[in-house]
Amino acid sequence: MEYPRESILGTLLFVIFINDHDLDDGMTNKLLKFADDTKIVSKVGTAEDVKVLQDDLHKLFQWFQDWQMLFNTDKSKIIDFGLIIMSQVMY
Repeated sequence: MEYPRESILGTLLFVIFINDHDLDDGMTNKLLKFADDTKIVSKVGTAEDVKVLQDDLHKLFQWFQDWQMLFNTDKSKIIDFGLIIMSQVMY
């Protein structure tokens, strides 16, 4: 979806577009959306939690493909809050 980034109307149309679709449907984890940013909030403590998060990431990626939107992996980040380092877990 192409829109002028400097315009208020472009931003408003994008917010209407992103909030009008069933992006949250079928997601197990919490999904946060603001303007053109989307975040998945998940507590990961077991291998099953990792699988659930990965499934939600696949659903999100598929939604972006279905609606011909770009998924910018260069701007994607994992933020880990906790005492246990999950460095051996592949996301």
